Amino acid sequence: MEQKGFYRQKINKLFRESSLSQSYKDESEKRVYEAVISSKEYRESEFIFLYMARKDELSVASIINESFKLGKKVLLPRIIPNTNRMDFYFVKPEDFDEKVQIGSYEILEPDDTNEKLIISSIKEKSYIIIPGRCFTKNGKRLGRGKGFYDVFLKQMKMNTKCFLCGVCYDFQIEEDFPTDENDINMDLVLC
Repeated sequence: MEQKGFYRQKINKLFRESSLSQSYKDESEKRVYEAVISSKEYRESEFIFLYMARKDELSVASIINESFKLGKKVLLPRIIPNTNRMDFYFVKPEDFDEKVQIGSYEILEPDDTNEKLIISSIKEKSYIIIPGRCFTKNGKRLGRGKGFYDVFLKQMKMNTKCFLCGVCYDFQIEEDFPTDENDINMDLVLC
């Protein structure tokens, strides 16, 4: 869809033209951290799905660390090369630094010695934190255009009890943009 490309280009241009101050990033990350950690949905979830942020994504490192402290099961994505799919792997605090490496798209990913998630094995509630290029306040999400999260989230929504939380910087919120049948709406968007 050409209109989706327009919004991706708009956000990319904003990132290129603005230099986000460290204090702005820190404040945004703290606000999202506090909202996630204090939410009922997070507290009730055993499985916490997160991501390792790229330079132009809001960092969720503090949520990863807090999830480890609380004994939650933490999972991170690993892209399957030459596809639009990704698998999630369990990561543990004791060997996190040794078992996370630079992978596809220069993103930190769990290596394949971590335990891979089998979606059908999840019986408890899950909280999934998802990056995006832009969101609407009512939950629409626009990713980077490869469909990695769309494919994964569709499987999760069909097979598990999951809560979807989109996270971004406040300038990544749009009034509206087009979506299609493959796009999955968020239950909540935080910035």
